[in-house]
Amino acid sequence: MAKSAFVHALSTGGLRAVVRAAGFLEGGFPVPPEGLATAALYGLDLRGHTSRQLVPMEVEGADLIITMTREHSRELVVRFPRAWPRTFTLRQLARWLDDQYVPRHASLGDWLDAYGDVRPRTVLVGSSDEDDVEDPMGRREAVWQPIVDMILRDIAHVAERLAPLLR
Repeated sequence: MAKSAFVHALSTGGLRAVVRAAGFLEGGFPVPPEGLATAALYGLDLRGHTSRQLVPMEVEGADLIITMTREHSRELVVRFPRAWPRTFTLRQLARWLDDQYVPRHASLGDWLDAYGDVRPRTVLVGSSDEDDVEDPMGRREAVWQPIVDMILRDIAHVAERLAPLLR
């Protein structure tokens, strides 16, 4: 869902980026009916989407890694320590970008390596209602909608703030 929303936000803004979605668990699972129905409310068609397992080469080559929870970010950084400056939860990234000057015509990865690295690593400790996106899997459709609303809002904000680096 987040990947499709990010692709949509980027294309709507005339921005370019390769966006991939993956997780730690085995891949190959389709979006559940509740997710399909909720995504459709926002004009996102996820009927052909299946989950994918994380590929180490994609992590190592990524300019930005967005997770849904601190736990996911922490696990990623433990497995791939060099990914730290480029790894954020969606909620952390949306807030962090509000306090950053985003230059034009810079490389996103290089910029994050320089500025993302100075964040305190304690932002990965524990879980946080402020940083973590609730997982709606296995829940009723009514639970999905506020979660998707928040994801879409944060993604639109992130795309807007990163626009100078993605033109």
